Amino acid sequence: MEIKDLIKQMREQFPEVVFRKVKLTKGNWDFYVLLVGDKYIFRFPKDKEGRTSLKREIAILKNIEDRISTAIPDYRFIGKDYEFAGYRMIPGGADVNCIAKLGPAGRSRVAGELARFLTEMHSIPLRISRKFGLSFPAKYLPRLKRDAVKYLYPKLFSADIAAIKSFWPEIGRITPPVKTLVHGDMSGDNYLIRGNKLSGVIDFSDMSLNDPAVDFKKFWKFGEDFIKQVYHAYRGPKDINFLYRSKLYYRLVGIQLVLSSLKYRFRPLKFPAAYRFFKKIFYGMSLNS
Repeated sequence: MEIKDLIKQMREQFPEVVFRKVKLTKGNWDFYVLLVGDKYIFRFPKDKEGRTSLKREIAILKNIEDRISTAIPDYRFIGKDYEFAGYRMIPGGADVNCIAKLGPAGRSRVAGELARFLTEMHSIPLRISRKFGLSFPAKYLPRLKRDAVKYLYPKLFSADIAAIKSFWPEIGRITPPVKTLVHGDMSGDNYLIRGNKLSGVIDFSDMSLNDPAVDFKKFWKFGEDFIKQVYHAYRGPKDINFLYRSKLYYRLVGIQLVLSSLKYRFRPLKFPAAYRFFKKIFYGMSLNS
């Protein structure tokens, strides 16, 4: 879909909004994301599943906004049949490497602010999650294993296949002690930093009822010291194996990433690049630390 077609949809349904300086951001798997005049963010789901996800996201955020002290999207423009939705841009920059660019004081501050956000997120009553049909994704791992056999194994070296096969039983033994509402994708490009402070959290489309350790997995990208800073400040459910499980979930991200580059029609990351990330994430984690 071309940007002019997306702009046409917005103008037809919201003629009162001035759609100037519209930019299409790159690299989003599930949505086309438009930045409108450095003022609004508009998200267009790429398929029917995405529209269902967007509808649920908007409804849940309306129900939890009073329980979260960090700024989150406030959708004011909702297209017909959830073809798209828009909100006023939250100040701050989103960058997958944002934490790495901060100094020690900034890292410490943002770690504490992320911990506060996750503490609040994981304290949301479960009745809200269930009200909107969120559940534990019990079928996800079996489906991922089937997809790996079909799409991924034919592209990998035998050593990679053996390593992944030995990983399945390990992550399959996980039984979360508790389940909470989770954000689902706490990547650096889904939280905003402004002036060495956390200014907002965005993209809640991967919310589910899950192990709270899931929301810590991508903090490993920034090293053990950082994730421990977040964990020590976190006041949500904890247990002795919390960080261990988060490491396993992060290794799973490596598999998900390279698999997605092969399986899905919308592929912002091609297989060679995805494979390099897979090796770094999957093999780079020491589970003894």
